Amino acid sequence: FRKAAIESRGLLQSDVEKAGAYASLIDNALPIKDELVNVPIDFDAIARAHRVSFGMTFGAETEPTASEPGKIQFQMTATGSYQDTIRFLDSVKMSRYLVKYLDVQIARKAQLYEVNVNGLIFYQEKRS
Repeated sequence: FRKAAIESRGLLQSDVEKAGAYASLIDNALPIKDELVNVPIDFDAIARAHRVSFGMTFGAETEPTASEPGKIQFQMTATGSYQDTIRFLDSVKMSRYLVKYLDVQIARKAQLYEVNVNGLIFYQEKRS
């Protein structure tokens, strides 16, 4: 029994160390609320890289709970060629922010395309 208990303790310790590494990854995956002030600046840089004009506003916010991250709604408009606007949307999704698009509308405006997006950005109140 004693040998089994010692082996079990060793396995548990190993699992705790592995879980700690994953907890750190998860903790760093979401920005803290104060970092959201950089979102329009970062998205504007992405837009410029894709030759797209860009505008953004924030909407309603849901504070984080013990089981779910916080989220803030946003509205975003981008105008450019079809390919450039699609690449811009893809790059925003691949940015350091966890973004969920709720509604995407694309309309042709003369030679360009205008994309209107309603979405969510997730965050945490503070790092653990």
